[in-house]
Amino acid sequence: MNFSGEYSETNFDRLSEEEIEERIENTLQIIEDGSIFLALNTIEETLQLCIDYEYPDEGIKIANAVLETVTYNSDFWQYKGTLHNQIGEYEEALLALEKSLELNSFDTETLINHAIALEALGNLNEATKTLEKAMEIEPSNIDVLLSLALIYGKTGKSVQAVELLQKVIELDPENTEAWYELAFSYENIQMLNESLEAYTKYIDLEPESYYGWYNKGIVLIQMGDFEQAIEHFEYAVLLNDTFQSAYFNMGICHLTLGKYDDSVTDFNKAVELDDEDEFAWFYLGKSFYGKNDLANAVIYFTKAIELSSDYLEAYLARGKAYEKLGERNSALLDFNRVVLLSVAEQNERDETTEIDFNSLFEIQDNLSPDQNYKVTLQNIDKLIFTSNREDLLELLNLLEKKFPGDAQILLRKAFLYFEYGQYEMGISSFRNAITKDKNLQNKLRRDFSGLLDSGILKELIEGK
Repeated sequence: MNFSGEYSETNFDRLSEEEIEERIENTLQIIEDGSIFLALNTIEETLQLCIDYEYPDEGIKIANAVLETVTYNSDFWQYKGTLHNQIGEYEEALLALEKSLELNSFDTETLINHAIALEALGNLNEATKTLEKAMEIEPSNIDVLLSLALIYGKTGKSVQAVELLQKVIELDPENTEAWYELAFSYENIQMLNESLEAYTKYIDLEPESYYGWYNKGIVLIQMGDFEQAIEHFEYAVLLNDTFQSAYFNMGICHLTLGKYDDSVTDFNKAVELDDEDEFAWFYLGKSFYGKNDLANAVIYFTKAIELSSDYLEAYLARGKAYEKLGERNSALLDFNRVVLLSVAEQNERDETTEIDFNSLFEIQDNLSPDQNYKVTLQNIDKLIFTSNREDLLELLNLLEKKFPGDAQILLRKAFLYFEYGQYEMGISSFRNAITKDKNLQNKLRRDFSGLLDSGILKELIEGK
């Protein structure tokens, strides 16, 4: 089972590839010579080597050959299942491990691997039961305790995970995996001081773990200690200068502290490492906005929107930048998108969907007028962010004749008017919508009460 982050503590006195391949070849020769029964221990050692050094294909070949002769040996079924797990063949692994458990239902290693296959196949409940059975058999087995703690964490049982991880640490005080997971579990239940202590212990044991430094920085952010968090992110990128998330969160800290030049540097590095991260582009825009460099702010907010067409915060931020630049119509367009994205009754949108415009508003005899209205609105929403605005506006006008004064229709008309550059008609349609629907007007005032420092947004919502 994998645990949080990308931590690994596996270390070997590595054999050379030549040594491994020679042992595998010798074992295959033993099988071919028909000497399986005389060399079972040697074969088992080779299978364990295939597991430890990740030679799954060769190991499965050996296990299959042995099982043709030694059908009722639970160990070889367990080896086979473990090897299938290694290469993601979980169905095959499950069959082999269940066969092993039929022959020996009390083997904890088999139970652990059985749980791995079940978890990979999405059966978390059965995986949990399997590991709980293993713990009943060996209550002090560290591998069992760790595996069960991990699955408890994934199923929202972080308190139970903490209890098991504390037991692991009692048994093995320098178990780095347990300290890491304990810190993560404490964080999940907002025991931040305890999480901080556990990450500190983990870093003491693994000082070159960039994920340890990073995760401790995330806890410090939650505690409001941004200066200390920055120091930890700096250690993380010192250990791994391609760690994009560390640059991103370091930027968040600098931005929060008003150190805009530093946050620009951080987010520039973040987008350099991942130019598809719309959040990094957005916060790069916010950094320039903080510097009052509004032209650059607009550029980067736009980049975020290009990557995520329904990024509400980016539209709002760009609208406010446009307003400060005196570009009223551009601001209106963005604020209108914010309202549509956040307030209008949303339907699933699929910008790649091809719909015959002639069939968009076909009245279906088996549907009530209200159902026909909803179906048509859904179809319009599937295409509302595409370029077919004139056709959609015509359909909305037709729909409005059947449902006069409907606020949801008027909101969408306003959106299309703005998109088509007909700003006064857009304002008129928008105001009609909130006039017709007092609940919508109240929702807008409530949801945007903290954002009415924008004169244009205030004008839109309050009609002043």
